[in-house]
Amino acid sequence: MSHTKEARVKKALKNLEFALDILSKDYVPHFTEPKLEEVMKSYQFLKTELEAMIGRNFGKISKKELEGKG
Repeated sequence: MSHTKEARVKKALKNLEFALDILSKDYVPHFTEPKLEEVMKSYQFLKTELEAMIGRNFGKISKKELEGKG
């Protein structure tokens, strides 16, 4: 079965959300480690960027764009 890049990215984000949910319950950072809030901000940044990339089809030119230029 072939999986699209979009499906793999969405599954990866879902897996990370699951792991972060577990981590948020027990995480006590050492002073040299990032705070949970920083980890969550990093995750949200990456999620937003990946969703934007999905919306742009990962930078590939669509048939609609090609037809519109011709």
